[in-house]
Amino acid sequence: MPVFEAPAWVKERDAEIREILSRYPDSRSALMPLLHLAQEERGYISQEDIEAVAGILNLTPAYVESVCSFYSLYHRHPVGKYVLLVCNNVSCALRGSGRIAELLKQKLGVESGGTTPDGLITLEVTHECLANCDAAPVLTVNGEYVVKLDEKKIDGLLADLRAGRGPDAWIERRPETGYFAEPEAAPPGYWGKPGRAEAEVAAAGEGEPAREGGAGEGQA
Repeated sequence: MPVFEAPAWVKERDAEIREILSRYPDSRSALMPLLHLAQEERGYISQEDIEAVAGILNLTPAYVESVCSFYSLYHRHPVGKYVLLVCNNVSCALRGSGRIAELLKQKLGVESGGTTPDGLITLEVTHECLANCDAAPVLTVNGEYVVKLDEKKIDGLLADLRAGRGPDAWIERRPETGYFAEPEAAPPGYWGKPGRAEAEVAAAGEGEPAREGGAGEGQA
């Protein structure tokens, strides 16, 4: 743990930190989840958060900073209550995300990276894919998808945010699929711990699976 005075969340969320660390054989793999945990506290990641995460994982602050600065979903400066991140990658661009971004700039009175004077909304436009191409153009509000954007939907979303109703009426939450829906079906080591197949073998007291055809097949 760090030797300097850590921010309050390190002590207050100690159980969550330990649970995150337990997921990974290599503690360095917990870097991004811990950065998300830090960001939840104040909406952005401060220098003391960088140093705290570095101390927890025995990494240099420079290494933690390099990861934090690489990803657009981490914020290194104060942001609004709601962060609108507009995708302008290929699929969204072909479906009009450039126009959506310009509409938002006009309606909010800020450029990309700016925050409204009341501190309510920060607008960001990214060329990184937000991984919802089939519903382009899309944006996220604090990490939640709003899809198939048009001016009417933008107006409705902004009206609800300004009225204090939040974005829920416009959010699309897709059901989890694959190993997220059924984590125990993941292959051994996928989550940093034994998967279902490995656990079943251990429970049955079996060793390595028998080779196909048996040990004596093909012998004279």
